[in-house]
Amino acid sequence: NGRASQALGLCEEAARLFISYGDRRGEDWARFLRCTLLPYALPGAGVEEARAELARLAASPHPMRDGWLTDCLASYAVFMARGVDLAEGWHVWRLGLIPNLRSCEVMGVLVPVRYEP
Repeated sequence: NGRASQALGLCEEAARLFISYGDRRGEDWARFLRCTLLPYALPGAGVEEARAELARLAASPHPMRDGWLTDCLASYAVFMARGVDLAEGWHVWRLGLIPNLRSCEVMGVLVPVRYEP
């Protein structure tokens, strides 16, 4: 709908917010969604930047990562390898590669455990 740049900015802002309070799951989702918007916000260079960022994200798993995101990363990598047709619009929504309800309800913040004998 012509608002890819604005959506990209919101993803970047969300990533900064999640980083500020240590929510790794939220950060991962914000980074992933940013990758899905890059080809639309930056035609041409955005595709390569998205591929590189997806590769970095996939190569940096952690214990707090949402399993659904892991599946979405793999699916979107296949989609990117086949080529992105910008005229067809943002495929992520149609393909269901978005955070589900559980993804939105669970934070990925490490909480220190205090042991008092």
